[in-house]
Formats: sequence, C-alpha cells, structure tokens
Amino acid sequence: MTVDWSLNIGAIIQIIVIGVGGLGFLLAMKGELTVLKTNITGVEDNITDIKEELKEVRKVLTKQVDHETRLDRCEEDIRELRTDVKELRHGEGFVLPLTRS
Repeated sequence: MTVDWSLNIGAIIQIIVIGVGGLGFLLAMKGELTVLKTNITGVEDNITDIKEELKEVRKVLTKQVDHETRLDRCEEDIRELRTDVKELRHGEGFVLPLTRS
C-alpha cells in the first residue's frame, strides 16, 4: 500500500472548506460566549437585587415579630384590666378586701 502525497484541486478545496468551516464555528461560538457572558452579568445583578430585597424582608419580618410580641403583651394587660374592672364592679379590692381562695 502506497500513499499518494500529491495534491490535487479537490484536496485543496476540501482543506479550505474544512478550515473555513472551523473558523466559522469558532466565530459563532465566540458570539455565543459573549451573549452568555452578558446574560450571566444580568443574572448576577438580579441576584444582588434579590439579596437586597431579602434583607428588607428580613427587617420587615423582624418588626412584625416585635409587633406580635407587643400585641400579646397588650392582650394580657387587657385581660388583667378586665379582671380588675370586674372586681371593682363587685366592690372587691376597692371597698372590701380581696377574697382569695
């Protein structure tokens, strides 16, 4: 078996077509990579915005927990005040000494 090392027009055209196709592929991939890089930058910006919004939500939730605690204390105080008013209506603790059982 012998190898024919001579070049003909068909072989030269084939090499040129394969080379141009490879360069076209590389240029297309470069464009796609640029688009992906732009999209990743946009996603990073969105993630930063989401992190800031989550910090604000955390602050709001903390305030809500504080308000809930205050409301619970107020409910307890109102219950105690109602008990005191009820006792005063019966004269206990104001005119008569408190009767504890």
